[in-house]
This record gives sequence, structure tokens and C-alpha cells, in this order.
Amino acid sequence: MVPDEPSEVVLGMKVRHVKFGVGTIRRIEGSGNEQKVIVWFNSVGPKKLLVRFAGLERVL
Repeated sequence: MVPDEPSEVVLGMKVRHVKFGVGTIRRIEGSGNEQKVIVWFNSVGPKKLLVRFAGLERVL
């Protein structure tokens, strides 16, 4: 995801992570470069990720 787009992540959005697979955003914390999300992945459960480093890809 592009970190310069503040509205890029929203609650309930499905995303794909290269290591953890497909998950759903359950919580969003902070904003800008410090924005973090908690994503629930079917394979590994919840993970807290820093958006700018997570490399999340939206799943349609």
C-alpha cells in the first residue's frame, strides 16, 4: 500500500500479506508513517503491522 494515501486502509478491508496470506483489517491505530493495523489472518491469527512496511495488497 502507498503510505502517502491516508485513506488507503479501512476496517473490514481484505488484504494479502506475502508471508501471512489473506486477512481482514480488524483495527487501525495512528496515522501517517506511524499507522498500524491489526489484521486477522486465517493461517496465523492476529498480527499487528506497521502499514508502511507491511507490504499489504488489497484483495477484491
